[in-house]
Amino acid sequence: SQKSHSKFWKLAGKLVPEIKHIQAIKVRQYPAVRLVRLLCMEIVKLDYSKAASIFRDALEVAAITGVREVVEEILCSCPGAIYLKYDLDRSIFHLAIANRRANIFNLIYQFNEFSNLLISRVDKSKNNCLHLAGIWKVNRN
Repeated sequence: SQKSHSKFWKLAGKLVPEIKHIQAIKVRQYPAVRLVRLLCMEIVKLDYSKAASIFRDALEVAAITGVREVVEEILCSCPGAIYLKYDLDRSIFHLAIANRRANIFNLIYQFNEFSNLLISRVDKSKNNCLHLAGIWKVNRN
């Protein structure tokens, strides 16, 4: 409930003063997340190809820039969006790894029964998510 949520932040602020900064960010982000949720609810009412086109573009930007809340809202509204393909037949998880967005890649664990399938999916260059992570690590060193 809202009351217990408020109590949590007050107590956390007293115990760990630095957490007030996190609370301020969450408070500022809440309206944006709510807006994304409402937009998703309207988009899923469209025919599939139109909705997929809108979600595809939004997911691509969110995965590349690391905006986890947008990715979560879209995948909750339209679970099939997880299978959308991007340049080089890459998934949002390929995009997240290529752009070093661990917060997006870690969403893969919410898809328990499909996580192995999603990780092993290959792009046009025959790279799966693990290959991309290895390539990134080699290039980084």
